[in-house]
Amino acid sequence: MSTRLRAMDIGANLLDDMFAGVYRGKRLHEPDLAFVLQRAAEAGVDKIVVTCSNEADAARGALLAARFPHQVRSTMGIHPTEASGATEGWPERLLELHAQHGDAIVAVGEAGMDADRVSFAPLDVQRRVFAQHFSLCERTGLPMFIHARGCHDEVVGVISEHRAQLVGGGVVHSFDGSMAHMHALVDLGLHVGINGCSLRTADNLAVARAVPAEWLVVESDAPWCSLKPTHASHAFNAVGASPYPRVKKDKLAGSEGQAMVRDRNEPTACVEVLGVLASLRGVPVDELAQQVYANSTRLFRWPS
Repeated sequence: MSTRLRAMDIGANLLDDMFAGVYRGKRLHEPDLAFVLQRAAEAGVDKIVVTCSNEADAARGALLAARFPHQVRSTMGIHPTEASGATEGWPERLLELHAQHGDAIVAVGEAGMDADRVSFAPLDVQRRVFAQHFSLCERTGLPMFIHARGCHDEVVGVISEHRAQLVGGGVVHSFDGSMAHMHALVDLGLHVGINGCSLRTADNLAVARAVPAEWLVVESDAPWCSLKPTHASHAFNAVGASPYPRVKKDKLAGSEGQAMVRDRNEPTACVEVLGVLASLRGVPVDELAQQVYANSTRLFRWPS
């Protein structure tokens, strides 16, 4: 990379099986998460929030944060696609987990609604479970990590209804909504998370350009949401991709520390996202990176 920046990845799915070398139930290479974190650190991504989707994930995420205390923190919550599996008493159990692990857990979530995946959980169930997360925010003071797909009006409505409980603020991650939705979230005191999936179209770029700098944060959403040559963002990538070669997942064995898996996103992508955003805004990338890093550490109360 031509420019080394300091960045915080506010959302990465590092518990996904892909980082254990498993794809569709088949192991194709050895676990390489330690190398993924090493590459992130080399790129300047020295802080990563691991997003969790259910109670089991929250426990695993806290243990991962304990394993890599200088670089990793985690969340606790129920993803909308997991809402049907939420059992009675889950909020209290997550509060107990937070009490046990303290600073390792820095946000409530991933919580929210997903209209594109109602086969996993009906929207009414998603809405009910989403609303339950606000009491966790109120009781812990943690910010909320929010998922919104295909139902931004509904998500804004639930947040508006429970805004008084959102004492620690929050972020809507992987944001790909409209300009009006973005402004509605900012007016509610929420940050806007940008990754490769937030920068696919010209309309996406216009919204990303307009997010007030003080409410902007970046993420990889690894292993998904990479920046692609087919995206509108490609012409604005002012920093460039990681210098590590990319190989097919079934060819990585034996070179886990020397190569990246093709089409599997990593936290290093946050530097690319910052480059796109700086280019869109016509500002120096190091200047924007400093602002976004300060936003991120303040939101998650993670000292520099």
